[in-house]
Amino acid sequence: MAAVQKGDVILIEYAGYLADNNELFDTNIEEVAKKHNKHDKEAKYHPMAIVVGERHVIKGLDDDFIGKEIGKEYTITIQPEDAFGKRDPSLIKTVSMSEFKKQNFTPQPGMILTFSSGAQVKILSVSAGRVKLDYNHPLAGKVVRYTYRIVKKLDDPKDKLIGLAKTLAFLDLEGKVKKEGNTLIVDKSLESLKDVLEKIVKDYIPNVKLEFADLSTKSTKSNSKTKNVQKSK
Repeated sequence: MAAVQKGDVILIEYAGYLADNNELFDTNIEEVAKKHNKHDKEAKYHPMAIVVGERHVIKGLDDDFIGKEIGKEYTITIQPEDAFGKRDPSLIKTVSMSEFKKQNFTPQPGMILTFSSGAQVKILSVSAGRVKLDYNHPLAGKVVRYTYRIVKKLDDPKDKLIGLAKTLAFLDLEGKVKKEGNTLIVDKSLESLKDVLEKIVKDYIPNVKLEFADLSTKSTKSNSKTKNVQKSK
């Protein structure tokens, strides 16, 4: 089987650890999460679809996929500059307590606040009406180690769309996509997400069309709305 190349869409299983103490900080393997007492009952553990070279994961891990074989397990240690970045002192900010009072929120040292964008900030200290915040990534400055396995390479456009929609847009398209020739037909119940799905197809699944239709009927062509999103050459 050919080695993984840049631009391939692959499914990966992984576990990320702090290199200095072997603490697990991230995994999509349920057995590993349970073994390290990090299991989240609300989480859905499954292989993750990514496009190699598109930085859907940290740089050091993304670069390491190239040339690897499907099915084998690999381990890599990654320095901060290729992981979650070096710590930046300029990202330590002090704000007035009044900003928190406006939100009826009482900050406490050690709290991690998560913004709607997904970015996180840690409260370092609270004193004299001032709150010191750390906007660095929680793992900034850390050397990390990943163990991973490339489960398979996705070649079928339908599999690519289902996998990438789950990774990039947190959408579950299982049972809601049908392939006919070079056309991917998505159930029209998801037509409100057309822009999101069109972008995934345009960016990562060339030479296919995207349509929306009622997949509960026998004929998908009669009520379809077609949008040609073939990537320009």
